[in-house]
Amino acid sequence: MDIKTLEERLSIFDGEIQNILQEAGYKRSFELTNLEYDNEDMNDIMMYKEFCSMCSHLDYIHSVFHYLQKPVTQMGEIHVNNNGNYELGGTILDNDDVVEIISMDEEGKKPYWYPLLVSARKNLGGETARIRG
Repeated sequence: MDIKTLEERLSIFDGEIQNILQEAGYKRSFELTNLEYDNEDMNDIMMYKEFCSMCSHLDYIHSVFHYLQKPVTQMGEIHVNNNGNYELGGTILDNDDVVEIISMDEEGKKPYWYPLLVSARKNLGGETARIRG
């Protein structure tokens, strides 16, 4: 399977994920507000808890796929501005923003884009990065 075929198939799967989460009433608070179950039945309680967990994983899959579908809007070197904030091409980066920086594979031979939260690195100044929008 090539990467475009996988992307197309994941797009179909992502649509189904969104339908499941909406129909089950999934909220990011790990609740399924539209799911009917017997809250006196130990098995139903276990299934509810496990389904809540599974839906949080499905939500993560949806979030990552949605992020990857966004186009790259800026690329360049991250600078620290006069206010001490990270900036890329005139865009001030917040701690919860995702940037993609160049990283190297395990052998140190092949570069690739590695996404991370701005808050995950102590010093991003001078890094070549890109952002999606």
